[in-house]
Amino acid sequence: MDNTDIQSLIDTLLYDSTIIDSEEIYSALLQHGEVAIQALLDAIHDTSHDEHHTIASVLCDILVDIGDEDAISVLLNLVNHPNNQVFTPAVRSLARCQTPNINHILCQLLEHPAPQVRRVVAWQLGRNRAISNVNCLLSHLNESDIETLRGIIWSLGHIGDHRIVLRLEPFTNHMSNDIAFIAREAIQRIKDKSLNLPFK
Repeated sequence: MDNTDIQSLIDTLLYDSTIIDSEEIYSALLQHGEVAIQALLDAIHDTSHDEHHTIASVLCDILVDIGDEDAISVLLNLVNHPNNQVFTPAVRSLARCQTPNINHILCQLLEHPAPQVRRVVAWQLGRNRAISNVNCLLSHLNESDIETLRGIIWSLGHIGDHRIVLRLEPFTNHMSNDIAFIAREAIQRIKDKSLNLPFK
């Protein structure tokens, strides 16, 4: 398969609305590693189409499946892309990487200057359910962006360490109803977990 064939596959992803399952296209692109990655990166920077989420999702999945240090670097560069259709799948794919220090990398992204990125990271850290994320999340409870703070509190509740409860209780009286609600919900989730009760 040459570059023309790879571009044809990408064009199919971009412009063929009849595609039901892109797994075959994904598999074909994956086989061509770096060449396909570069072509997908070019497509992400192409402003002539609106399918950046589709391209970014395929690219990020390929990078995760390759799983080397270069792949992590490319994903981190995509996190800095201004389009949320690109940086959102990049953050989610980073969370799927098997690199031993990936949770540390994600925690560092809670310092990202763009609140839109911090929001995605905050929620993703809870989906990982790694107890090692607790200290990082606790250290960011002073987050000024409300949606990011919601994600941090939700993630703490989702991880469910009972030692978190005292740190969350002040947020149950937060001036933001959204924060107060999710803090109460997180505390209840933690208490239910400690009693082995299903969270409602």
